[in-house]
Amino acid sequence: MFKKKKRNRNICNPNEIKDSKHLINELIKLYVHGQKSAKLSTFFPISPKFIIDTYSNVALFPFQPGVNCSIQSNNSFASSSNMSLIDLELSYSQGNRVFISIINPGFIEDLTERELMVRDRILSIASSIISSKMTNKEKAKIVHDYLIDTSEYDSDLVRYKHTTEDSYTPYGLLFNHKAVCQAYAETYMLLMTVIGIECFIVTGKLLTSSGNASDNHAWNIIKINNKYGHVDVTSDNPYPKRLGYKANDFFYANDDFMDKTHIWRIDKYPLCPNPNEL
Repeated sequence: MFKKKKRNRNICNPNEIKDSKHLINELIKLYVHGQKSAKLSTFFPISPKFIIDTYSNVALFPFQPGVNCSIQSNNSFASSSNMSLIDLELSYSQGNRVFISIINPGFIEDLTERELMVRDRILSIASSIISSKMTNKEKAKIVHDYLIDTSEYDSDLVRYKHTTEDSYTPYGLLFNHKAVCQAYAETYMLLMTVIGIECFIVTGKLLTSSGNASDNHAWNIIKINNKYGHVDVTSDNPYPKRLGYKANDFFYANDDFMDKTHIWRIDKYPLCPNPNEL
């Protein structure tokens, strides 16, 4: 996971990138400063796949940005046969930008008004519902329950197959109190980060009752006592809403249990072999 960073606008001189390890470090720097574009040159051949795979590595980027890059070969701009020019664009969701401001407080001044509101609300929730006497599992569970108690799944997406942009964001969940899976996963990730529990966002699909893949879905994996488990707040928040009802089926669930209802790239994320332990 990322450590909190001090403000630093001095991204390295791209001409200094000599090897893949150095390039990865520069890609991380670009991310933790919320950079949207960059031109980098390396003294070794590189492919777009390497860049995309690096930003898809959840061990390096538990909250992943959108990536678009193109690479020019040396014969179009340089005499060195091993040189590559990388034209990189990064995109960030609302939750992603708030996440960056948590690991790099210097980024706070770059947040929009709504992003600042989300950040403040995340910090407020964490301080109000979390006690130092709780175990990490109790902290993770009370956040799971809090999000269910204070919000509902946006029924417009179910009824009309579309909804407002807010419902995909932590702002929609925290201030409008209705959201879809992306917002639940991002908000849970933000709260876990503030609390200090290792967390990832998982992207995949749900299985229908007939066994077919449904639309895209997002949830989380957390690490407690060196053991990983899935947390799908959306699936534990029933639609239509039943007052006072909270499911625990998808809290700290193992891979075998999730495999019955979810599809994801199991090779991309930490394995969760242990049974649910509530």
